[in-house]
Amino acid sequence: LESFLDRYAPLFGRPEAQGHARRFVQGLLLGGDRRSAENIAEATDGCIVRSLQTFITNAPWDGNEVLGEVRRQVADEWGDPEAVVTVDETGFAKKGTKSVGVKRQYSGTLG
Repeated sequence: LESFLDRYAPLFGRPEAQGHARRFVQGLLLGGDRRSAENIAEATDGCIVRSLQTFITNAPWDGNEVLGEVRRQVADEWGDPEAVVTVDETGFAKKGTKSVGVKRQYSGTLG
C-alpha cells in the first residue's frame, strides 16, 4: 500500500497533508459498516480526528489531478493494444426490509 500511495502523495502538497491522505486511504480500506472521519481516525494509528476532518474539508488538492494519475497508472500497467477489461459492479446485500419500492435486484457478489 505504501508504494502505491507514494505515487499519489505529491498531489496532496505539504507533508502533513500527504500523511493525512495516506491515513485516510488506509482507514477506508479497513472495512466496517461506517467510514466517517471519526471512525477512520480512531482505527488508524497516528491519526487525530480534528486533523483528519480539517484535511477532508480544507486541504487544497485537485481531484482531477488524482484521477489523471490513476488513469496514467492504469495505462502504464495495463496498457496493451490487445487488453480487455471486464467490469462487474460490486454489490452488497440489502439490510432491512423497510426500503420503499425496492424489489430483489441482481448483485454480482450474491448472484
